[in-house]
Amino acid sequence: MHLASGPEILTVAQHAEADRLAAAAGIPGAALMEAAGAAVADAIQARWTPRPTLVLCGPGNNGGDGFVVARLLQAAGWPVRVAAFPTSKGDAAAARAAWGGPTVAVERGAIPGAELVIDAIFGAGFARALDGLVVPTLRAVSDSRIPVVAVDVPSGIAGDTGSADPNTATANLTVTFFRKKAAHLLYPARKYCGEVVVADIGTPASVLDSLGHSLWENGPSIWRLPQPAAGGHKYQRGHVLVMSGGALSTGASRLAAEGALRAGAGLVTLAGSPDALRVHAEHVTEILLEPVDSADGMRRVLGERKRNAVIVGPGNGLSDETRDRVLVALKAGIAVVLDADALTAFADQREVLLGALRPGCVLTPHDGEFARLFPAAARLPDRLARARAGAAEAGVVVVLKGPDTVIAHPDGRAIVNTNAPPELASAGSGDVLAGFVAGLRAQGMGAFTAAAAAVWLHGEVGSRLGRGLIASDLHRGLPAVLHDVPTAGSGSLSPPPLAIRVEEVEPLSLAAAPGRGTQAQLPQRIPPAFSKVYDALRAGALPHRGVNVVLYLSGPKPEFSFECGVVVPQPCPPGGAVRGIQTPGGRVVRATHWGTYAGLPDTHRALHAWCRAHGEQIAGLSWEVYGHWSDDPDELRTDVYYQLR
Repeated sequence: MHLASGPEILTVAQHAEADRLAAAAGIPGAALMEAAGAAVADAIQARWTPRPTLVLCGPGNNGGDGFVVARLLQAAGWPVRVAAFPTSKGDAAAARAAWGGPTVAVERGAIPGAELVIDAIFGAGFARALDGLVVPTLRAVSDSRIPVVAVDVPSGIAGDTGSADPNTATANLTVTFFRKKAAHLLYPARKYCGEVVVADIGTPASVLDSLGHSLWENGPSIWRLPQPAAGGHKYQRGHVLVMSGGALSTGASRLAAEGALRAGAGLVTLAGSPDALRVHAEHVTEILLEPVDSADGMRRVLGERKRNAVIVGPGNGLSDETRDRVLVALKAGIAVVLDADALTAFADQREVLLGALRPGCVLTPHDGEFARLFPAAARLPDRLARARAGAAEAGVVVVLKGPDTVIAHPDGRAIVNTNAPPELASAGSGDVLAGFVAGLRAQGMGAFTAAAAAVWLHGEVGSRLGRGLIASDLHRGLPAVLHDVPTAGSGSLSPPPLAIRVEEVEPLSLAAAPGRGTQAQLPQRIPPAFSKVYDALRAGALPHRGVNVVLYLSGPKPEFSFECGVVVPQPCPPGGAVRGIQTPGGRVVRATHWGTYAGLPDTHRALHAWCRAHGEQIAGLSWEVYGHWSDDPDELRTDVYYQLR
């Protein structure tokens, strides 16, 4: 059995598309089913000796995989029986016909004589409650306490959400194919999966590039830690300011400061009242201390000594002072990490915080803080959806902390972390994590990658320390982990690939017509600006194939600034791209910008009307998304190219 590599996580629909693309490349579904069954049989034989085995085969392709497993184990000398539920036509039916061994009727709760059970009833596409004879059968499996091997996922698990039917039987081993699904990473499903093996069943590697994945499992392969320059100095590694709590609440901010310093920041300053600093002075040596007793004082120190990152929240209290600190930090134009009290202090003023947030910030809430800040998102059915919705609403990176921490980017990309041990549920652990994030941000990592790396490092230290750890052990244990982290990661987590490649498009001219407006105003304001650029191009007899509309999100309303004017010298073929969906007839049905609806459908209709009035026709449309903010390459703007005939 060959193991499939790669941190990419695919949806159930993407896996189905991968199978379709594999078939188009000459690998039929029957061949994939045979390879899947062989992978499961190999994994079983690598872990158990031959024993009476019962294979539970369901009605679809998952059941077909089970029949292949049964046939291959029997050929290897294993005593195998199959308990089959009704099987559908197609590859699964063919696999059942090729089985040839004993098949028993499914009886209520009967698994007599089995010492190993293969759960091949339902795969990851199952999205309803278990019913019928499946329920007592799986209950009997659970009650027997014999080993269970699941094909793809344990039956009753929803592949995209991680939800689990209460009758799901816990597997000792789950064998899935090509890439993992979210259910292998997210609780509660994760606790039912046991050991997860991802097998290569012959799906061409090139298929991955066609799927537009936006979810990853966290690990060093998807980011690159900053490396100190041989001839560098401390100021090149950034300077983090940590706002302290009062004299009786200094511990949390001190943990954050020590975490930032251990993560590699060149300098770290703790700022607060003189009374608080006297307490800090008894505990720290390498960390600077700065008296700050007002928002104006904080504004002053943020502008001094090349400070480029700030942490607000740990131990700061739920007060007007904390809210003022947050707002000052967000106006400073540097990397901001908001944790703990900085989030809860805005529970009844969430619109104020959301309106002040800017690209490059990182929020690190646990579930309770998240629910107070994002009440609508908190009602969504799974943590991945919740984190993505919160990031989209806030327009910044959100780290939804838990045993399956989700790091979500506002454009829909997300990372699930899986290496955190339960011992991290300890007072102060989250404060150290905030410090790790800020320390990496200070050294130049983007918000999304810095948050991902910090969460993984945090979990890895915790895993190594194990039982008995306390929060201050985490930053002290970080150097050993940093020593072992490979430096060959990709260093970036690109947005899903564009359906239309426009990298070769170079502007011949820029006749910018800037403007500003809310989402509702864009359809009225963009066409006149579009017209100004068009008239300038015609007056100058410049060759033109289209006009570009650039949107920048600039407020919580949402309000956008825009430019019209980039000339597209080469035709762009019709189609959609990562930021939107376009029907074959050319109608835009949805477009997003930083996860926020940007009003493009109405604008598109208005530009169609403009073209008709000017005797033009839109022959094609594409859009691309790329980094815009100079201080954070992860953040985005949207360019929309209208190709004119």
